[in-house]
Order: sequence, then structure tokens, then C-alpha cells
Amino acid sequence: MAKSKQALPLRSKVNAAMKAAYVALYAQLGRQRPAWGTEASAPLDAWTTAQVLDLEMPDSLGLTEKRAGGLAWLESKQNANGSWTGQLFRKANGDVPATAHALLAMHDFGDGFSASTLSGYDWLVHTCDRGWMAAPVLPRPADVESRHYATAYAIRALLRAPRSTGTSIAVHEGLEALLANRTPDGVWGYSRHGPSDVTFTCFVLHAFVEAQEEIEHDSSALGPLEGQETPDLMAKGSKQ
Repeated sequence: MAKSKQALPLRSKVNAAMKAAYVALYAQLGRQRPAWGTEASAPLDAWTTAQVLDLEMPDSLGLTEKRAGGLAWLESKQNANGSWTGQLFRKANGDVPATAHALLAMHDFGDGFSASTLSGYDWLVHTCDRGWMAAPVLPRPADVESRHYATAYAIRALLRAPRSTGTSIAVHEGLEALLANRTPDGVWGYSRHGPSDVTFTCFVLHAFVEAQEEIEHDSSALGPLEGQETPDLMAKGSKQ
């Protein structure tokens, strides 16, 4: 009877799948296509490119030079006002999700604080108005609400910016906007009056988790709900 092959450990299978995915993603790049779109034949997109560039990957894959090329393309697509514009909002002069994700990628895997990233942070600070619209218009029309996913992404990006009064004010204003705009069941949707949505709720919770240090400096930022005592979920190692 032939011996059955021993199953690979889960770690080995996951590592192999990740390596194959990284190689496949970077295989799409070439002289005529220095960045990514949502599909191999789709228009190049700052938002999609930033998502790929913000993935952690081992240097052993030999893709560092290609990532540097992608980062250079992303930097070259920055608008004069410091923002980036993705395909979804291509008619706007800057959109918050694309700008925030470009800043995440450039901070985490690029040159860190550069003229490009600093101008991007500045754009986010100056477009904050009770949170962020996806494609900001200033002053924000009274009947237009901030978007929770845009606000959450902007907060995450600004947490990596150099500390300043303006940055802290924008981050705190964004956190307060998210707290004020929960749905009746205590979570979040696309906007204040939209239905509850798991994906948008997760965007917000990711921002809250990354903002722990900022929140600790202002004990009122995540205070108890009215009439309730809230356990400190922000405390490291909390099992409550």
C-alpha cells in the first residue's frame, strides 16, 4: 500500500499562498504598467496601488525594487494640493480614502516623513470638518454628512503624522464625529442615517484601536455611554 503524503502544516500552506499572491501581484508591473488597477487591465488607481504597497512582505521575495517603483509612481500622482485621487472619485480634486492609504503605505514602507507625506497630512488636517467627506468640499454643505470609512482612514493616517496642535485637533474631531454618528444599535453604517454595516463598523474599530495613545491623552474621548459604566477595552491585555 502506497504511503499517503503527509499534509503540510498550516503555516507552510499559508506562507506558500502569500508568496504566490505577492509574486502574482507584482508580476502585473512592467514598463508600461508601473502600478495597479482593480484588475490587470483596469486603469491604474492610486487607491488600489496604495493597498498593495501597504502590504508587509519579506525582503527574501526580491520584490523590494518593484515596490520602490510602485511607491515612486504613487508619489508622482500626488495632486498639487497634497492629496491623491482614486478612480472612484476621479472627478474630485482629492479624495480622503486614497490620500490616507497612500500616506499609510509611504509612511510604513517608503521614506517616512518627506515633502510629499507632510503635504498629504496637511491636506487631511485642513479638510477635516466634523469628520471627513470622502471627496471633501469646503465649507462642507450643511446637509452633507461625513463618511465613517473616510474619517476612520484619515484618523489612521494622521496618527502617523508629526505631532502638532492642528493634527491632534483633527484626530480628536474625527473621533468625536464617529462617536456622535453611531446607528441606534450602537455600531456604524456608511453615514449617520444609513443602515448598520459590519464592514464600516470594522473600519471605525480599527481606527479606535490605533488611536489608543491619543485617546489616553483625553480621557473623555471614549467615555462611558450615558447611564452605563464602560469597561476599559482600550487597556492592553484587557479580556473583558
